[in-house]
Amino acid sequence: MSITEHSGSKHDWIPLTKSAQGIYLAAIIDPKNPCYNTAEIMECPPETNLDYLREAFIQLYRENEGFRVQTRVQTGRPEQRVVPLDEFLTNLEVLPVISLQIQEETEEQNPIPAAVRGWASELISEPLRTDAGVTVRSAATYYGGKLWVYHSFSHVVADGFAAFNGLSRVAAIYRALSAEKPLPTVKRASLMELLRADHAAEHAREEDLALWTSEQAEVLSQPDTSLAARSASPAPQALREVLTLPDKLQRDMLEIGKMYGTSWPVTVTGAVGSYLARIGGHRSAAFGIPQMNRIFGAQVPAETRALGKTSAQTGTTAVNVLPVQVSGMGSIAQALDSVKNQYARNASHPLARQEDLERLAQSDDTASLAPRSMLYRLMPLYR
Repeated sequence: MSITEHSGSKHDWIPLTKSAQGIYLAAIIDPKNPCYNTAEIMECPPETNLDYLREAFIQLYRENEGFRVQTRVQTGRPEQRVVPLDEFLTNLEVLPVISLQIQEETEEQNPIPAAVRGWASELISEPLRTDAGVTVRSAATYYGGKLWVYHSFSHVVADGFAAFNGLSRVAAIYRALSAEKPLPTVKRASLMELLRADHAAEHAREEDLALWTSEQAEVLSQPDTSLAARSASPAPQALREVLTLPDKLQRDMLEIGKMYGTSWPVTVTGAVGSYLARIGGHRSAAFGIPQMNRIFGAQVPAETRALGKTSAQTGTTAVNVLPVQVSGMGSIAQALDSVKNQYARNASHPLARQEDLERLAQSDDTASLAPRSMLYRLMPLYR
């Protein structure tokens, strides 16, 4: 069915974008898994005006059609429709205040109290029923002299980039309301505009996938190099591990990056990846590196750039994960140069869907595409 057949009422059913389809189907199979949500806990001053904060969240939903949709599978194809704001709000309570029992805190290093973390873990374990038009959840609690605000998006409608931008917008709206000033203006693309851009990029997506089945086919046949030597199922609860590198090590890595002309993410990927390859006894190891797929350089087709720009202007999920191989042998210069070139390759061919590459990798029993390996969620940040 062509895109022109969906050009009627804005509340008609239209296809999901290619990036959202895989997440949607996976969430149907395992609805209680928290990895299909994009959730955050925000620490706020206790004097925060909850009425203004509620109004800010509602304004966010009003501005972004992509956040308020209903989904379904029709004749074997995932679809969505824009839900009018009034109807959308009948399916949820914005920032209900929950009371928590005081608990004795034993983990002094964690800035979020254990009671708050437990409360948030319970919330994220409750499925967001996108087929019923429930794509977000929020709540608030006062604990330890602070206001803690929980908010989650279904990953079908928002990846990490969209969630961060959305919450930043909420903060901007709240500041304007508190100061009794006009809301800061913002440009948002409609869901139909996003779908048209997604459809227009289909040829570029096919060409990107063709690269991985021809020139880069050896990456998909990479043996499983994860330390566990097996595929791990998604964790049944939200897990987050933060490793803080010593200041001297960070400075040393920055200097190495400057010496060889590589960015911080490339330097960290090369260092950690080569280490894991060596201790696993492999000549090289493949890892999946997330990329947001919003801003592209001139090296990609115009349709790809248009899709990235439209994705950045509305609530959506566009993130992709593409493989990078890291050598466990050779010089530092060779390893970093190789990783740098692969980052550039992925940026030039960003639309080959992770799910399609995973299926290609599974055609070889010994293969393991990067997303199953150790660096799948590596987000190297310099502090």
